[in-house]
Amino acid sequence: MNSLRKSRHMMEPGVSTCGWRRCFAIGNPNAKQVLGQDERTFKDPTGKTFGLDFYAVGQKPEGQITKVSYMFVRPGPDKNPMPKVSLVTKVTDLVCGVGYYK
Repeated sequence: MNSLRKSRHMMEPGVSTCGWRRCFAIGNPNAKQVLGQDERTFKDPTGKTFGLDFYAVGQKPEGQITKVSYMFVRPGPDKNPMPKVSLVTKVTDLVCGVGYYK
């Protein structure tokens, strides 16, 4: 929880994601193209399978926060991928994260 508080000032409003532990993305207002897809298949432009990192959080104890680093397109007109860090945790049957761009 301290990691979430410390990073809060760097987070983009509304940049959050959520998925069922069964691996399907169910909420991300800035990446609607991934909704309903198997998050284990998500790769960034460098080939990193960051979706597997999100999935692994669902196997950990509820409330444990894990940092996941990857490249992702920031909301707005610039469509170039940028370094991003998401703080991800399991909440009941959901894996939820909120991220910031470096």
